[in-house]
Amino acid sequence: MARFVAAFIEGAQSEGVIATAKHFPGHGDTATDSHLGVAQVTGNLARLQSVELQPFRKAIEAGVDSVMIAHVSVPSLEPDPKRVATTSPAIVNDLLKTQLGFKGLVVTDALDMAGLTRLYAANIGRAAVQEGDMDRARTVLDKALALSPDLARAHFFYAKVMRADGNYEGAADHLRKVLTQYPRDRVALNDLGRILFLQRKYSEAVKVLESVLAIDPEDLQAHYNLMLCYNGLGDETKAKEHQARYLRFKADEAAQAITGPYRQLNPEDNNERQAIHEHVSVPLEVSKTGRSAEQSSARVRSAASLGASR
Repeated sequence: MARFVAAFIEGAQSEGVIATAKHFPGHGDTATDSHLGVAQVTGNLARLQSVELQPFRKAIEAGVDSVMIAHVSVPSLEPDPKRVATTSPAIVNDLLKTQLGFKGLVVTDALDMAGLTRLYAANIGRAAVQEGDMDRARTVLDKALALSPDLARAHFFYAKVMRADGNYEGAADHLRKVLTQYPRDRVALNDLGRILFLQRKYSEAVKVLESVLAIDPEDLQAHYNLMLCYNGLGDETKAKEHQARYLRFKADEAAQAITGPYRQLNPEDNNERQAIHEHVSVPLEVSKTGRSAEQSSARVRSAASLGASR
């Protein structure tokens, strides 16, 4: 067969047609259609070298322009069960490009095939959620959870689908499964606190949101939702306390956005951004504006001293 492969490639490309050798590193010895599921090439390395890879060697020797990678699992080449050949550096880079010396165009099989999407359904679900396509997100996230029932990122995005449906209890359940694995995930904690607030479970929400502040005392979202929760509980003092902190930290965040363009144009001024500090700037070359590093550092130290005296 390898001889026929080489002959076809030479004939096609001699007439200006791009030939593609597929499906690398071999798809013949599989029991699953990769359109429908994750196919696996079970042969050992000796079998692959003597059978599956032989036609590809001849194709590369014949100067084939392109090689298509298969959505197949090849344990003898890639031990990670979450990687198919398409996403495996060991197969694409080490084997195809380095060992076999292929220098041409590398392409994938169709990206909507189940051989790929079943392994990355959570990522597709995330994209669908971000696009607002909750029906599609639900479908692919169901597949992701069928394959990996404890997959945290699938539960996280499923919570967003449940919330969009108005199923707050279902959303909270999915987020709790995330937090079982990642108890200090501020994003998941904030989402759970918000859902509990929407359910008017203010006291429960406060506990969750206070745990966010134990991780990051300046978390804007936690302070905002705590303000709302304490309003719901009728605790005006606590509500105003978190409102003040929210506005304080939000002002800092706004300042970052305002100063961002300046800092991008003057990277030397990023070295010292603390309000109060005792160290000096590292030596810097003269910037395009002609200001020396020492001048820049002195100016920053003066600003820090002024800030410290306020």
